Amino acid sequence: MRAPLGGEGRRVSGPQWIVLVAVLVVVLAALAAALGAAKLVLLTDVEGLYADWPDRDSLISSLTAAQLRALLPSLASGMIPKMAACLAAVDAGVQRAHVVDGRRPHSMLLEVFTSAGVGTQVVPDAEPTAPTTPEEDA
Repeated sequence: MRAPLGGEGRRVSGPQWIVLVAVLVVVLAALAAALGAAKLVLLTDVEGLYADWPDRDSLISSLTAAQLRALLPSLASGMIPKMAACLAAVDAGVQRAHVVDGRRPHSMLLEVFTSAGVGTQVVPDAEPTAPTTPEEDA
């Protein structure tokens, strides 16, 4: 992916690029929530979130908002904006947020049209169920 043009036609790179991407994912999360989207998909150049980076066998395929909230302080800097945006989207009512490796062929098709998906998905915390009475169970 080529960096966007900055002022006077110069390419944005380094820390400026990181800030631009961090702001962009926050805006995307807010937009998804405002539109009432069912799913937010962030295409990136990583496979997803790892429980124990750099152990590639520790890829997390799905986690709840509460689990992500607990992991967020320990994440590497590049994953923080992506996962914070996913968390913000889910907290704002988006049903699912995904980080998907855009380098993988057909990753969007796999994510959108299959139940297995790819990458890491964030889902809302399970809603507590109201206790039922024996009469309601009958």
